[in-house]
Amino acid sequence: MTLRDTPCLFVISFLAISWTGPTSATDVPSTATAAPTYSPKAGTYTTAQKVSISDATTAATIYYTTNGTTPTTASTKYTVPIAVSRSETVKAIAVATGFTESAVASALYTIETPAATPVLSPKAGTYTTAQKVSISDATTAATIYYTTNGTTPTTASTKYTVPIAVSRIETVKAIAVASGFTESAVASALYTIETLVVTANPIFSPKGGAYTTVQKVSISDATAGATIFYTTNGTMPTTSSTKYTAPITVNNSETIEALAIAPGDTQSGVASAAYNINLKWTESIIFSFDGSDGAYPQAGLTIDAAGNLYGTSEYGGATYIGSPFGLGTGTVFKISVAGAESVLHSFTGSGAAEPDGDGYDPTGSLIIDSGGNLYGTTPLGGANNTGTVFKISASGAYSVLYSFAPNSGGVPDFDGANPSAGLIVDGAGNLYGTTSGGGPYSFFQGTVFKISAAGAETVLHFFGDGNPLDGDAPVAGLIRDTAGNLYGTTSGGGTYTFGTVFKIAASGTESVLYSLGFGPDGGQGPVGGVVMDSDGNLYGTTVNGGANSTGTVFKISAAGDYSLLYSFGASAKDGQKPHGGLIRDSAGNLYGTTAMGGTNGAGTVFEIEASGTESILYSFGSSATDGQIPYAGLTMDSAGNLYGTTFNGGSYNYGAVFKLSP
Repeated sequence: MTLRDTPCLFVISFLAISWTGPTSATDVPSTATAAPTYSPKAGTYTTAQKVSISDATTAATIYYTTNGTTPTTASTKYTVPIAVSRSETVKAIAVATGFTESAVASALYTIETPAATPVLSPKAGTYTTAQKVSISDATTAATIYYTTNGTTPTTASTKYTVPIAVSRIETVKAIAVASGFTESAVASALYTIETLVVTANPIFSPKGGAYTTVQKVSISDATAGATIFYTTNGTMPTTSSTKYTAPITVNNSETIEALAIAPGDTQSGVASAAYNINLKWTESIIFSFDGSDGAYPQAGLTIDAAGNLYGTSEYGGATYIGSPFGLGTGTVFKISVAGAESVLHSFTGSGAAEPDGDGYDPTGSLIIDSGGNLYGTTPLGGANNTGTVFKISASGAYSVLYSFAPNSGGVPDFDGANPSAGLIVDGAGNLYGTTSGGGPYSFFQGTVFKISAAGAETVLHFFGDGNPLDGDAPVAGLIRDTAGNLYGTTSGGGTYTFGTVFKIAASGTESVLYSLGFGPDGGQGPVGGVVMDSDGNLYGTTVNGGANSTGTVFKISAAGDYSLLYSFGASAKDGQKPHGGLIRDSAGNLYGTTAMGGTNGAGTVFEIEASGTESILYSFGSSATDGQIPYAGLTMDSAGNLYGTTFNGGSYNYGAVFKLSP
């Protein structure tokens, strides 16, 4: 049968097929809302997190829970990031109009917040004493565990309860644990304990105190190997101060301060000892110059058998028109045993060749012969204005014995000029002295001269004399031994140009015994003469040089060997700059003056014992009327009293004559 033959059957069969689709508009299927997403993602964190929830479906509303339950539209609506500060699961759904509810999105956050790292106090470091180490932690109620053996601490380690005593080199490590927190990081601190011994304080011997003799102060220390440093000028000692190597001579009132330090130990404290030295010498001003009777004496004194003193002043005396400083040009004076002063002569020289032949501005001391006659020199004045030798007889008559004449018509001749020092006299009445200038080689080299009892002058030696190592410019006087040899000093020349000690034999031959200025401690510039002991040793001073560059006392042995006896300026109150020569007592002690230094800075009288110990017998400037600045040496009487002059000071500040009594 064909299809055309069966039409009804086809239609019926079509209608009989079943339809399972929707039957109305409300039955159309809907799309589900996208599942929510989390940021940050689920995971383990060491800090609290701010969890944001978003959804890909536009205008979706999110609902969430943090207690593990499945969220519904009745759960908390998400509006702002969720603070997650401990381990918890966040679950969320999203719903949107036209969409079915999303699937549940779940994220587990594990928050592992460690307890704060412990803090150790004091901090790690190097210490010189044992330490008490405290451990604290910022996490409330944290429990701390620690080790001191270098191992990493655990909760099985020692529990911290009290500060830990650390007395050697060790490392303290600690952790902290607290409820709701994970274990802290390990705190570690290395303590290096260097237990140093403090060096013992220095000890002085003798102890500080009042003494009537010069003291030799030794400094010792109980710590083995300690080095001691000290000061004597009132400053605090440091390791840059003077290193103690030998006993310190304390010859005036001063304070010694010292510290010590030993290898591996810390520095000691500062030890101090004050010494009050009173040598019981009494000074008195015998006479103060007022200008009319003399002024500014530079020369020392001569004493006669009766105890009368004689000397010269560079200025003062009778005045004339044009007098320098309004003063005369010098005097010869006498001070009686009773202390009365009289002017024996006022010089009348005025700065040019003198028609009357008088000299002026005397700077040398006087010599007295057995007949009571006085002899001296002036560096200026005379017939040629280059100095004189003068005499004042026992009866008081003044005369010029000789006027130096170094120039003749502008051509140098063989005479000296400008004698600055005093004279010596031999048994025959011959006079000997020096001039600082004149001679044939240079006007400034000088001579040694002799004037016979008859008044005839002879030059015994011209300094320079073709010898480049000879001395020049002698400004000090001479001494003469029993054989007739002469000895003296020059202020310049010699090998090092800092002066010489010379000898002129009785035969007239000159030799340089020693050239000064050699080495760091060598004296320089002797402006005072020398003194001789019974063995032929010579002693003298230099105004410069020495260990402190403020002058020295030296010795030249009979064999010509030089030795430094003392360097001035050894302490803040020591003397400085000795201009005058020395005198020597029967015990071998030496005495002299310094123009500077001392307690008041106005000069001193000093003693050098035969052992070499120096002591300050007196410091000038102790009162408004005391003498100041002694340029000249001293004179001693039979009782051991010392006499001298000061260039300044006294009642009128024109200088003074002083006496120092033991």
